[in-house]
Amino acid sequence: MKQKLLILTLVLGGFCFALSSFLPMTVAPKIATEYGQATADWMINLYSLAVLILCPIFTVVFIKLDYKKMLLINLGFAAVCNLITAFISNGLVICFSRLVIGIFHGSFIAAAGFLATTFLGQNKKGLAMSLPIIGFAAAPAVGVPILTYVSAVTNWRNAFLILSILILLTFISVLVLASPTIPKKAISVKGELLALTNSRFWLILLICLSVFGAFYAVYVNVSAVLIQTYNFSDLLVTTILAIIGIGGYIGAQIGSFLADRTTKTPLLVIALSCLIIFAISFPLENITGVFIVTTMLSAVFCQISVPILQVHLVEAAPKSSLITIVLSQGMIYASVFIANFAIQAFNTYLLPDVALVFSDYAVGLDFAVLSLIFILIFIQNLKKES
Repeated sequence: MKQKLLILTLVLGGFCFALSSFLPMTVAPKIATEYGQATADWMINLYSLAVLILCPIFTVVFIKLDYKKMLLINLGFAAVCNLITAFISNGLVICFSRLVIGIFHGSFIAAAGFLATTFLGQNKKGLAMSLPIIGFAAAPAVGVPILTYVSAVTNWRNAFLILSILILLTFISVLVLASPTIPKKAISVKGELLALTNSRFWLILLICLSVFGAFYAVYVNVSAVLIQTYNFSDLLVTTILAIIGIGGYIGAQIGSFLADRTTKTPLLVIALSCLIIFAISFPLENITGVFIVTTMLSAVFCQISVPILQVHLVEAAPKSSLITIVLSQGMIYASVFIANFAIQAFNTYLLPDVALVFSDYAVGLDFAVLSLIFILIFIQNLKKES
């Protein structure tokens, strides 16, 4: 019973960090009304940059801690910073709070997965590594729509208050249920950094960047597009976000099933599927249903890839297991920053008169093409080594 509750707690932790990440995207129109579009963009971009740059640094600093202590540090900072977002009215302080949460995002995903491995066993490594990812994928299906609607009918700050309470409950659950792991004597900073010398490791990171870039290119502005381009009501936006989130959750379940079985063919299917989705839907971007289906299917395929890629990362650099997962999360969030920046540049400098949804598709298509190229190179490298 205790083990099942701990599994649910680790899933809930991933759920909460996903909310910390996605919520600023879906309530961005509300934040922009109060603080301006620049603040709304920085709330998203600073979180992404922190996951990419600062999170690996802090992970190395805390590398000797057992997984339970690491999880408690991650959850503690996330709870406090979401509380700051809910109550502080200074835009700079709010942006800083998002930056701090991003610092602890990747290490939570990694530590939760490895903690689960200690009691589920190595033969279920794919499932263990998937637990926080399943929670992460469930958030857009349940938490994001609900909290987005709460922000629409009350105040956007209430959504972050509810989120901070959820994280506090997760903190208490980890404190009560998790056992300290065996001291990590074999782990060293030098061993963790060995991953940086592995070419396959970097290739997998490029796959993470491109696959998720295809998804985030259409998701990062999903609320703005649905409201501004298609004139959807707040309730309808909430419904669509739930549909997209359900797609991502299904993808995470499929990915966790495949991670312990086969790890090459599904990647190619993901890349080809993303490419076909964007190629077909590109000329039809003004049709509401096409936009929604494209966003949902890209969510499905990118979430399928996560557990598969995580298993590959650990196998590529077994002595650098923690840092590899943290850096993969960094590359996923680099795709948020790059996609957001590319879309803004597209609308500002390249084709300033086009609709936002068109630039979302254009950037998504570029990422889909890159994902196919990187995955083909990756599979070819696997064939040479075998």
